[in-house]
Amino acid sequence: MALWSVQRAIIPRADFFVGYSNEQRYLGRAETGGPTRILTVLFAHAIVMPPVETIQKPGRGKVMSVQSAGLADGGALRRVALAAWFALFGVGLYGWLRHFRGSRLLRATVIVAAAEVSLNLLYGTETFLYTLNLVPMLIVMAACGTRTRARGVVSLLALTVLLCGAISNAHALIEGRHFFASTLRPTDIVLSPPAPQPRSLVTASNKANR
Repeated sequence: MALWSVQRAIIPRADFFVGYSNEQRYLGRAETGGPTRILTVLFAHAIVMPPVETIQKPGRGKVMSVQSAGLADGGALRRVALAAWFALFGVGLYGWLRHFRGSRLLRATVIVAAAEVSLNLLYGTETFLYTLNLVPMLIVMAACGTRTRARGVVSLLALTVLLCGAISNAHALIEGRHFFASTLRPTDIVLSPPAPQPRSLVTASNKANR
């Protein structure tokens, strides 16, 4: 309540976060593609970006999307990065189950990650927008693999994800920049003229400036 009051003071049009924002319209949307596509975005696209697509949304025009991208999209470099990531995450889960189940911190991390995944299975249209809520916890779980006997392999897998993933993600970033450069040209921006002021306000303003 206190934080919303501060937000309301800064942004007077901000709705109250319960009952007034009509967020239920984002529940169970068909354009997500179902649980398989949502999980693909959360556990794959969030780490190594696929090629960016453009889709037409009613009332909003062209927007970028990765919701319908597949695991094999994006070329060999991305597939190598994803294979290394899944192996790294699998070893991390094994390390967590073997050595860290008694850790309250890691137990809380897994619980929060599961809650985040459950929320995304129900809410939203473009799952990638919410992946930053989950990615840090996935990395923490993957890091548990360093406590296993396969620590050397884990380091190699992590290096592969970093190098191949960085190059692949850089290409996706360039694609995104091209999208904005092609759709948001200065010549396409139309500035509406200022609204006319009442005659009494104009007269008062002129007197104040004298």
